This record gives sequence, C-alpha cells and structure tokens, in this order.
Amino acid sequence: MSTGPEVGIDLGTIYSCVGVFQHRKVEIIVNDQGNQTTPSYVAFPDTKRLIGDAAKNQVAMNSTNTVLDAKCSIGRRFDDAVVQSDMKHWPFTVVNDAGKPKVQVEYKEETKCFYPEEVSSMVLTKMKEIAKAYLGKTVTMLLSQYLLTSMTLSTRLPKMLIEGGIFEVKSTAGDTHLGGEDFDNGMVNHFIAEFKRKHKKDISENKRAVHSFPTACERAKHTVSFSTQASIDID
Repeated sequence: MSTGPEVGIDLGTIYSCVGVFQHRKVEIIVNDQGNQTTPSYVAFPDTKRLIGDAAKNQVAMNSTNTVLDAKCSIGRRFDDAVVQSDMKHWPFTVVNDAGKPKVQVEYKEETKCFYPEEVSSMVLTKMKEIAKAYLGKTVTMLLSQYLLTSMTLSTRLPKMLIEGGIFEVKSTAGDTHLGGEDFDNGMVNHFIAEFKRKHKKDISENKRAVHSFPTACERAKHTVSFSTQASIDID
C-alpha cells in the first residue's frame, strides 16, 4: 500500500510554514510569493477575506480589521492576564463573549466576531492550500495533540519516556510569548523610551507612529541579521 507525502504545518503567532518529507528529507514549501514563511495574518477588507502576505501588506491601511497573534489567545479566558496584556498591543478590537475572547471586525459593512481558534483555522487552511498547490494533490491536515488541547503552546519542550527503543511524549510545555513579535514589541518599547528620553516627547500617543513602529522594528531586526547596523524611520 503506497502512502502520500508526509506534510507538517508549523502554526506560528506571526509567521507559519509548511514542510513536506519526501526523498528522505524535509523541504519547506514556498508560497505563491516565493517565501518559505507565510504571515499568520487574516484581514477583512470591504471586498474579500485576505490571508497571509496579502493580509499583512494592507495592515497599515486596515489595521483595525487585520487580525494577527490569534494563536496566543486560544483556550484563554477574556479576563486572563495574558489576553489583557496582549490587547494593549493589538490594533483590532477584542470583545468578551461569555467569558471568552473574540476578535471583532467590520467586514462587508457588517460587524463580525471570531474566536481565535477560528482565525487560526483560516491560517491553517491557507497553509494546506500552499501544500496542495505545490504537491498537486489533496492534502489531509492532521493537528497535533497540543493544538487540540484548550491551551496552545507555541514552543514545545517535550518530556519523553524512552522504553524498549520507543519514544513516548509524556507532556509538553512552552511559552506562547517567545516569538518574533515579542522581540519586535521589546524593540518598540525600547525606542519609544529612548525617543522620550532624548526629545522629551512621548510618541506612544501618536496612533500613526504606534501602528507603523512594529513594521519598522521588524524590518530593522531582519536587517541586522546580515548587517551590523540598521536604521528605523517613522513618519
């Protein structure tokens, strides 16, 4: 009995990727933009829903209706300290639905609300489509146990039992706030404080600057991965 290629999806808070194991090696599949990672962004403009690069590319013009970082809220209560802290950084609205957080957006002239699990499902579907386009065949999407639990952990640190040459995962642990966006937010907070110290002005009160700061910091972060310095420009 022949089996198809084995496909795995890494659902990240800010970026996701999909890989296939074939020819005795793992290959990360590129998306339609030629990138190995796809932004975990879902946007709700006036026309049609956008996912991935298309969603991220329009975030500056439609930030209140562009959802990111949804994974960190999966399984959490609205009054969870983590959710309340994250809400301070999000440009979109989060509402309390019977104790559970829901993102609220304006889509096609209607107010829509989605659970973070629903938003993450949209991203997973996008990753499945990327794999299908590359492989030219239908892809069966399997979710790992840690995604099926009420709390999603972005970094898994397994505790394993080895017996008789068989590895059995006994438990997992991780930190949903140890990702690329957390470094970006750290940079944003640092430079806002530096600007205030040098120029005696608090730019955190400028909504336009606050919305563009994370993108500028992310760009600088990528630049210093191959250069010794980078500049951050904010209008």
